[in-house]
Amino acid sequence: MLLVLGTFCLPVSAQVPGRATTPAIGLQLSRDTLQKLLASYDATAKSPLYSRQLQERARQEADLIRDRLETGDIQVGDKIFLAVGRQAELSDTFNVLSGRKIVLPEIGDVPLQGVLRSELQDYLTRYLGRYIVNPTVLARSLVRLELIGNVGRPGFYTVPSDMPLGDVIMEAGGPAQNAALDRMSVLRRNDRIWQGDALRTAMVEGRTVDQLSLRAGDAINVPQKRSTWAFLQSLWYVIPVVSLIITLVK
Repeated sequence: MLLVLGTFCLPVSAQVPGRATTPAIGLQLSRDTLQKLLASYDATAKSPLYSRQLQERARQEADLIRDRLETGDIQVGDKIFLAVGRQAELSDTFNVLSGRKIVLPEIGDVPLQGVLRSELQDYLTRYLGRYIVNPTVLARSLVRLELIGNVGRPGFYTVPSDMPLGDVIMEAGGPAQNAALDRMSVLRRNDRIWQGDALRTAMVEGRTVDQLSLRAGDAINVPQKRSTWAFLQSLWYVIPVVSLIITLVK
């Protein structure tokens, strides 16, 4: 079964004789695609045919997707760009407030709990159809991410959910000269949800914020390269300790 598993996967367009192909991958993943990917990841995580490393990565991605399917994508701190034909007061960028909702003029609270980014435009079209006859709606989800570490301009950035991760880093001025791209990670609270080769490969493949299951509050950390001097300094402290242990053992 062909999976999208960062460094472990084949390109999403590849086809392998005798194996099922991954569902079509868009810039924003539909509910159907997420459900199929979840089934694939769960199967990989349980299969003895795969390495422990691949099984663990599959479990991690399955957990990210399962959370999306249960609670939706739209988080407090996100923004929703909305354009409604012939409705200037409804055409603006709205903050997602506590309770996962936006507040629209004349309409009031619009709940977004459980809505995926790929469903947002159709959902808002149906919702606004309660108040407007045949509304023409354009809706786009914007995600608030933090860029930390060795980038040009660290800080918070609100970016389209269909933006590739590499472009997000360029929004922050790009990686600094001493950035260690091979040790990048994505942090969610105290957990690393993406890191190492899997994240680097995902960037090379051009995977988007949505495809990586990122959400408001996630932090993209670009660490500094380890210098030779720092390595020598660490040895300065380690060697005496090792010598002491050897002496005590004797």
